[in-house]
Amino acid sequence: MSFLRGFLGSSNEDVKQHDGVETIERLCERLETATLLDDRRDAVRALRALSKTYKVEVGTHAMDMVVNIIKEDSSDSEITEMVIETLLNIMATEGNKPTDQDLGVQFTEMFVKSEDNIILLMSLLEEYDFHIRWPTVKLLILLLQNKSKELQDKVLESPMGISKLMDLLSDSREVIRNDGLLLMIQLTKNNPAIQKIVAFENAFERLLSIVAIEGNSDGGVIVEDCLNLLLNLLRSNVSNQNYFRETSNIQRISPFFEFSENDEDDNEKMSVWAMQKQTNILLMLEILQVLVSPTNNQQSVTSTQKVMYTRGVFMHLMDMMLIPNIPGDIFAKLLITVGDIIRGNEIIQQFMDELELSDRKAIVQILMLMVNDKQTFAVRIAALYCVQSFLFKNPKGQANIVSTLLPNQDEVSRGTVTSGQLLCAGLFSIDDVAHWLCSVTLASCLQGNSTQRLNMLLVQLEINPGQPPVGLINQVFQMLLNGDNLRTFYGTAMLISEWLEDTPEAVNVLLQTPDFVPHLLKQIEHNGSDGDNLSGAVCGLLLGLCLKYNDNSSPNYNK
Repeated sequence: MSFLRGFLGSSNEDVKQHDGVETIERLCERLETATLLDDRRDAVRALRALSKTYKVEVGTHAMDMVVNIIKEDSSDSEITEMVIETLLNIMATEGNKPTDQDLGVQFTEMFVKSEDNIILLMSLLEEYDFHIRWPTVKLLILLLQNKSKELQDKVLESPMGISKLMDLLSDSREVIRNDGLLLMIQLTKNNPAIQKIVAFENAFERLLSIVAIEGNSDGGVIVEDCLNLLLNLLRSNVSNQNYFRETSNIQRISPFFEFSENDEDDNEKMSVWAMQKQTNILLMLEILQVLVSPTNNQQSVTSTQKVMYTRGVFMHLMDMMLIPNIPGDIFAKLLITVGDIIRGNEIIQQFMDELELSDRKAIVQILMLMVNDKQTFAVRIAALYCVQSFLFKNPKGQANIVSTLLPNQDEVSRGTVTSGQLLCAGLFSIDDVAHWLCSVTLASCLQGNSTQRLNMLLVQLEINPGQPPVGLINQVFQMLLNGDNLRTFYGTAMLISEWLEDTPEAVNVLLQTPDFVPHLLKQIEHNGSDGDNLSGAVCGLLLGLCLKYNDNSSPNYNK
C-alpha cells in the first residue's frame, strides 16, 4: 500500500525514474490480489494515470483486468468511471506518437471481439449516474470510430441494445443527449438494418422535437446533429422514407422554413446569415431532396410530393426565394429541391404555372435568375434544373412557354416580362452561359412534344428593322454556322437536334437553307475544329436526324 501511496504522491521527476513496465506489472498484481475496494481503486487510478504515456503496456497487461473490475465493483461509480477513462486512453487514436492511431484501433478490435464487453457497456447505459453514463457514451463513440462494422454487428446481437442507446436522446442532461446524438450518427452509418430499428424506436418524432426545441433553423450544432442523423436514417432507405411520410413527419418540417417577412427582427437576422443557420438549412433541404429524389420509387415520390404540397412545405420554399441576401449555395439548393418536388407532378406543375411571386409569375422569376450573369453559376444551373423539372412530362407548361415566344399585344401593352422574352434575350446574348442555358430550356420545351415543335416553327424574329422577319430555326442555325464558342455550339446543337426529332417540317426548313448540309459535311470531314473532336460527331448526329425524318419534300435532298 505504501508503494501505491508513494507513487501517486510523487513528483513528475520521481515517476520518470520508475520503469514503466515494472510499475504496471506491480499495479496489475495489486489489482488482482487486493481484497479491499480502496486498494483496487488506487490501483486503477494509477493505471489510468499511466495509460496515456504507456498505452501499449497498460493495454497489454491491464485491459482485461480493469474490465473485470467493472463486473466486480459495478456498484462503485468512482472506480467504474476510472476504468472507462483508462479504456478511452488505451483506445484513443490521437496522440503524440505516429503509432498511437494503429494501437488504438488494435486495442479496440481486441475489446470488441468479446460479446461480453459490449453487453457490459450496454448494461452501464442503464445507470442514471452521470459519472458512469457519460463516459460510457464517449467510449462507445470511440469504438464506433475505430471499428464501426464490428460494433454495429455486436449492438444488433445485444438484447434491447438499440433501445438502450435511443434512450440517451431522452436524457434530461444535455451533454449526454448531445453525445448520444453523435453516437447514433456513427451507429447508423451505412447499416440499413440498424437504421430501420432506430426509425421504429420513434426516432423521427424525437429528432424533430429536439430540432423544434432548439430553434429550428436558428438552432445550434445540436440541430445540425439531429439533421445528420435524420439523413442517415432516410438516405437510400426506402422503408424508412415511407415510414417517415406515413407517420405524418413531413408536415412537422414546415415550421423549419417559416421566416416572417414582416418582422423587422427577422429581416435583420436574415441580412447576415450565420454559418450555422446556413448549415442547418442546407441539411434540411437535403432531407427533402432525399424524400423526393427522382431515383426513388415513382409511387413513393408522388405521395411525398403531394404531402409537401398540401401541408405547406412547398409554399414555404417558394417564399424563401423572396428573402433578400440569401446565400448562393442555399439558393441553388433551394431551386434544386423545388425542382424535385414539382418534377413529373401535374398538380404542382399547374400550381407553379399560375403562381405569382412579388407580382411576377414564379417561372418568370426563376428564368430571370437563370439569364442573369450576375448570379453564380451554381444558382443559374440550379434554376435551369428547376425549369426543366417544371417542363418534365408537362405538355401544358411546354405550350404556355412556347406561346410566349409568339407576339401577344396584351402583354406588350402592359409591359409584362414574359418567359419568351427572357429566353430569346438569353439565346442571342453575348453571354455564352446564358445562351447555353436558354438553348437547353427551349429544347426541354420541345422534348416529347411534336405539337410544340411545329408551333416553334411559327416563331419569327425581326433581326433588322425594315427587313422581313426570319424564322427562329433559321436564326438558330446561323448561330451554329457562325459561332466560334464551344458552349454556344453545343447549346445550339442540342436545341436543333431536339427540334428535328420526329418533325419532317423542321427538317425541310433546314434542308432548304443553302449552307446547312454543306456546313455539316465540312464539320464531319474535318472532325470538328480547334482541337474539339466531338463537334464533328455532333454534326453527324444532326445530319443523321435529317436523313431519318426527311419526307422528301425538299427537291434538293431526298432519300
